[in-house]
Amino acid sequence: MSFIDYESLARITDKRIIKSRRSIFEGLISLLAEKPLNQITVTELCKRALINRKTFYMQYPSVDEAFHSLEEHIVDALLNALQKRGILSRCQLDSDGFIRFLDECRIENQEVFDIIYPYLLSGDFRTVLGIAVGNVGNRFLRESPKGDSRGIYTSALVFSVCGLITMYFDWLNLGKQVPLEDLTDIAHTIMTVPLNDCMSNYAGG
Repeated sequence: MSFIDYESLARITDKRIIKSRRSIFEGLISLLAEKPLNQITVTELCKRALINRKTFYMQYPSVDEAFHSLEEHIVDALLNALQKRGILSRCQLDSDGFIRFLDECRIENQEVFDIIYPYLLSGDFRTVLGIAVGNVGNRFLRESPKGDSRGIYTSALVFSVCGLITMYFDWLNLGKQVPLEDLTDIAHTIMTVPLNDCMSNYAGG
């Protein structure tokens, strides 16, 4: 999985916007390999992205907002890929499959991952993720034959997805002290049964 699904994005917005955003994101990642986010200026980002300041400001008011948008696009690509693979569905979250998928993405995008990983550890990324997962959960409820507005289903989904991400990040931070297979077994044990029972009860599984 690419960190950003530009093909999917192109189906819902103007191609010129996609082109400029891609340039901004690629330029931003390139600069982040050289310096911290808070030291990057709009001028040097525009220069690296080969765009003018007007084009940048048509998209974002600041470098921080551009990075926030990058995080949102990463989360959207992740959730879309999880749903396409059947790892995340209305009535089930495949916890061990989720962990394996995250590791595949990290390895496939290792160079970019190493650059942005310190920022993915921040609270802002998890907030972006939680909001996006909540939106997915609400959509699942609306599409469910037993769908209703009870918050327990969506809350369980948010806590579970964010918890799995945290588990995987902690595994990386601790130097992968256990094999990935052991991590997936742990994820399956502590997440799958209670979560999937909840999802099935509240989403018509």
